[in-house]
Amino acid sequence: MGGAIHAPGNYTGLAYRAGRVLQWLAHGHWFWIDTADYRMNDRACGIEWLSAPVLLFTHSTRGLFLINFLPFCFAGFDLQRLHATRRPHAVAWHWMWLLPTGYNFILQAGGIANDTFPAVYALAAVDFALRAVKSRHLSPVTCHSHLWHSLLAAALLTGAKASNLPLLLRGRL
Repeated sequence: MGGAIHAPGNYTGLAYRAGRVLQWLAHGHWFWIDTADYRMNDRACGIEWLSAPVLLFTHSTRGLFLINFLPFCFAGFDLQRLHATRRPHAVAWHWMWLLPTGYNFILQAGGIANDTFPAVYALAAVDFALRAVKSRHLSPVTCHSHLWHSLLAAALLTGAKASNLPLLLRGRL
């Protein structure tokens, strides 16, 4: 409710993320911004590509909280798809409700920070990797499709925020 009622107040989101998207929209294309604030040019563009349509169509920063809120809603349901045990819903059902109540998720679900929205990409990468392992004997085409989807989700994870790269290197996809 906080994201819908209050205007965004995240410093980094307003100082350089929304600012550079507005610059790109004003000029009609992506470009290097000539400024003393180096953050305008050296940060990953994942959340900016997602926020550009919101800023373009609403002409306001108020709707930017949806970029965090929608993945927050789906993070728990992605966990249910991960079949961790022989009884798939035993573990996944509890984590489906527990993970989105984590401190970082709760704080950022109604804001415009870019720390937690890539969590859905991480869950999707693991889910597709597990599907590829499971389907490798059934159909090579399906296995390769799931593998490519897993790699795409991992690429989106690292493209959303550069500090997510260690998460990808730590995983065994």
